[in-house]
Amino acid sequence: MSVNGMMLTCQRAQSIRAARARLRGFLLGVAADQKLNDMEMNALKTMRLDAEGLFSSDEFSTIGFLLDRALVVGVLHQDERLDLLASLLTLEAEVCESTLLGLLSGMASDDHINGSELKVLLEFVRQNEDLFSRFPFD
Repeated sequence: MSVNGMMLTCQRAQSIRAARARLRGFLLGVAADQKLNDMEMNALKTMRLDAEGLFSSDEFSTIGFLLDRALVVGVLHQDERLDLLASLLTLEAEVCESTLLGLLSGMASDDHINGSELKVLLEFVRQNEDLFSRFPFD
């Protein structure tokens, strides 16, 4: 493999890791809400289509199933929301600024941030204090 080919392979792997982290963060942010409104459901539909390739991987297959079921019905029921949160929290994803950006965009997807979303954000910050000592937050 050429040097350029190796660089492209490394860049692709980094892009996939960043996309995986953003997706995890976005879903955590949306699922943190007690009830999803139309704006959040539309954001989930768009994200689901944009991240189609990630949902074919084993680690996201359960999450994809839960989202597909919710999107067909048009509602993310409380038990599905809790299942989604549990599945997301078990993912072995590198926590990075992409995860935080995904979390924040998921929380803001309905233009309203409530108490349950703030709890998830505060828990995320508490569990990932080291993130804020690294670039670009340092």
